[in-house]
Amino acid sequence: MNNDFNFIDLESCPFCGCKMYYEKQTVKGEVEFNSLFNGEEAPNYDLYEGLTHTYSGRCYCRDCNKYLGNSLRNTVGKEAEKLLNVKNNLVYHGDTL
Repeated sequence: MNNDFNFIDLESCPFCGCKMYYEKQTVKGEVEFNSLFNGEEAPNYDLYEGLTHTYSGRCYCRDCNKYLGNSLRNTVGKEAEKLLNVKNNLVYHGDTL
């Protein structure tokens, strides 16, 4: 299959149209969570400073949770690419979904 699609070119989920995605990451470490005695929220600006993040690049749609591709490799997943090829082919021939 010809890989004509890059992750960076996606504008929405090809499966459901959602405009948001998430990346699965591994996080390790300890945090110091600040609290106030009066129950109000305390500043926790440095909460994530002591954590080590491992970025996988694997991205999923926020709404339908389907695999979209890898942002680090700038690749689109096989199923997403198939759907994009079908949509582009329909648009190219003047059809609509």
